[in-house]
Amino acid sequence: MPEHDMRAYDYEKMKKDAEPFIKFEKDVENRIAYITFDRPEAQNSTTMGMRQNYADLIHKCNVDDDVKDNDLNFPPEWRLSRSGRNKP
Repeated sequence: MPEHDMRAYDYEKMKKDAEPFIKFEKDVENRIAYITFDRPEAQNSTTMGMRQNYADLIHKCNVDDDVKDNDLNFPPEWRLSRSGRNKP
């Protein structure tokens, strides 16, 4: 298996391209952050940029005193199976 040079990836471009697929909302009153994956045309499969944005959002929640809990969501027509694949 060939080795990959991780420096060859443009992470900032990947993250920018992934922005439309992850929604972030914060309910300040209840101190809950909602992260929603919304890429149904690809059955919510994630890209490297989406995973990096998700990690950044989790970090943002962890250091924000206004967030007590976070909730990961998928659109209602999709659910995550035990195998990790989304099914309608």
